[in-house]
Amino acid sequence: MQIQAFIFCGKGHNLAPFTHLNHFNNMVNPPTTSSTSTPHSPFLPKALLPIANRPMIEYVLDWCDQADFKEINIVAHVDEMETIKDGLKPFLALREQQFDLISKALSASNHTHHLQSLKPINFIPSKTSSTGESLQKELLDKIKSDFILLPCDFITDIPPQILIDQFQNRDDENLAMTVYYKNSLEANISDKKQLKKQRNFFTIYSENEDSDEQPVLLDIYSKDDVTRSKYLQIRTHLLWKYPNSTVSTKLVNSSIYFCSYELAKLLNASNSTSTSNNVVGSNMSNGYINNEETEKKNSNNSNDTTTINPSYFKKSNTLIPDSINCNKPLSKLFRDLGRRSWQHSKPRETISIFILPTVSFFIRSNNLINLMEATRFVLKIKSHAIPTQASSSIGADALVDPSCKIMEKSSVKLSSVGSDGFIGSKSRIAGSILLNNVHVDDDVILENCIVGPHARIGKKSKLTNCYVEGNYIVDMKGVFKGETLSRLILDDDEFGSEAAYSSDESGDYDEEESDEDSDEEEYYEDEDFEDDGLFER
Repeated sequence: MQIQAFIFCGKGHNLAPFTHLNHFNNMVNPPTTSSTSTPHSPFLPKALLPIANRPMIEYVLDWCDQADFKEINIVAHVDEMETIKDGLKPFLALREQQFDLISKALSASNHTHHLQSLKPINFIPSKTSSTGESLQKELLDKIKSDFILLPCDFITDIPPQILIDQFQNRDDENLAMTVYYKNSLEANISDKKQLKKQRNFFTIYSENEDSDEQPVLLDIYSKDDVTRSKYLQIRTHLLWKYPNSTVSTKLVNSSIYFCSYELAKLLNASNSTSTSNNVVGSNMSNGYINNEETEKKNSNNSNDTTTINPSYFKKSNTLIPDSINCNKPLSKLFRDLGRRSWQHSKPRETISIFILPTVSFFIRSNNLINLMEATRFVLKIKSHAIPTQASSSIGADALVDPSCKIMEKSSVKLSSVGSDGFIGSKSRIAGSILLNNVHVDDDVILENCIVGPHARIGKKSKLTNCYVEGNYIVDMKGVFKGETLSRLILDDDEFGSEAAYSSDESGDYDEEESDEDSDEEEYYEDEDFEDDGLFER
């Protein structure tokens, strides 16, 4: 059974000031999207932001190729799609060349049964404002089998087959499987200011330790909501049905969702129920669809999506087409699906939860701290896999593009340097990320910094734990620590805005956080909860 893969490319609002469109959010007359894809633009789509000199989405595509999915679909906003396509052209060309070499090698031997076909990669432009809305309005008609929803920013050493096996061995009543992991990364003391921007969540799930059933996701609350209300509002109805529930603040949502085809039917059915409740109500008895009437109706009208009778579900647990609001991020959508299992007096299908083992590595580069940690993880693997033959100025754990020029008595350690860069003499780069065309003058010290493309660091400057926007110029002998250096725009004639963004000593931005690309920012206050009680719904 093959699975369709859908990769969502967010806009990367939490990766400011390196992702484009974030700069122009509050402008009255922003520049056209073509200006953001020019070679000298300081901004990039989130999917193309490099990790160890490779766009982050390429790691996800490599992971998908291991899984032998039926097809791979890249979903991005229509404004960014052409830029992402152009950025992936070298990768796609190399992918085809590698497949041709492997196919020729296997065809010359007796191991042709190991050869897999090259899976197509499709690009789906999106015009919606949330990932859940995109799933409902743009992807449901393209889903023909079980499917997986992925972010564009994760790196892991876990083979995809482990997750696929876990999903295929799910319980009969599970509609989907969410993947969580324990964030074991120890943030540096210098990153505490950025760490304050991350939001923690109370994840409630049932471990089912005394049974053979898989753990199921029940509810999620943000730490801010708990702090505001001064207590954790666990519903009484939840505890009645799942008395052995567990509450964890260490689990992080990976934004990986394995979904059965029946979930697509349910979302389609929820669209119908929201517009024609009378039709659905006439085919339901005590909250359940009558199986005999369902079969008759399916035989008369095969295109009717309001009645569902999944093949693998038990007859006593027939899928019920509840009305589901999809105009929200995927994390909120699956939270609501998890609540759906216990909110009703009659049982509903569950959403299983799979927690990755702590011995594995998993990280999402959905903020600047994680972007740095992901780069360091790849560089450490490179230092162990490739023997060091470089000069003493470049460490074995560093990755420097061949087009970069490094002058004498300079060193690069645990850092990645993009193409066409320049590092002057007697400069020290440690634990930093330098994107393309960065110019570093003499006697410069960069520690734990991210420097955007076409930026220039003046002579005898020292930057520690800083984020430097592309095209920014740091003056001579500049000393900064824990700051975000970005240009201050006050040109009303050009942009129609008083100020787009500016330098901030705390490294925080005053923009509203997006819930399109970072699931760690997607849960907010609890909304419109029905009263508890064992009554029919």
